[in-house]
Amino acid sequence: MPPLPTWPAASILAAMRALVPLILLTACGASVASDGRWLGTMTPDPAAPGCEPGRASLVTTRGAVLFTPNEGTLTLQGAAAPDGPVTAIRTTTGADKKPYVLRLAARLDGDRIAGTYTTPRCSYTVTLRRA
Repeated sequence: MPPLPTWPAASILAAMRALVPLILLTACGASVASDGRWLGTMTPDPAAPGCEPGRASLVTTRGAVLFTPNEGTLTLQGAAAPDGPVTAIRTTTGADKKPYVLRLAARLDGDRIAGTYTTPRCSYTVTLRRA
């Protein structure tokens, strides 16, 4: 019989941390009519040199939000309100040992989410469509 696959404990813990808000909101019975998956683009502010365009994805489940900018490994957690606001944030530590805050402030309108994603270095206009 082949051996079972093993995963690093850090990967399992990171996945569990990302799912906790979704589990809690599900248990509390929160609901947003527009649960789903969203894909789209990130267009950098022209005043921010060195910031490249990118793609992003967002998942809404019962009011919880997971936003993944630049199809990367960092995920911002947040919430989608029934009346349209979508917010997500993640704070890490920069190379200078100072807080490095990543923030999404957007609005849900039908099959579209539009807003701004900001980092200490760049600002992007985000446009996502239901996948």
